[in-house]
Amino acid sequence: MLGLTTVAPQVDHLAPARTPPRHLVGPLLRHGAGIVLGSPAVLGLIAGHCARHGLTLPSVRRVLSFGAPLRPRLVELLSKALPSMQGCCGGPPVR
Repeated sequence: MLGLTTVAPQVDHLAPARTPPRHLVGPLLRHGAGIVLGSPAVLGLIAGHCARHGLTLPSVRRVLSFGAPLRPRLVELLSKALPSMQGCCGGPPVR
């Protein structure tokens, strides 16, 4: 991943679903992130916030997920929030 800028937003790693969505979406918009890595809980916050506020993240081309399976509904919401998304990949649950 040479040449990529890393943005590490404020996330409560003990309870990621309690992270205020603006703490995730704001930095992605400000820095024009091209790749997003997160658990389905965090990706759900991003997609839900974008849906509620009519936002899209046009710079994001790829999404990598980990920790739990990606549900089809979440992939659908991500597709709407991330119009430039070329790929969405979920790994196996972390044990």
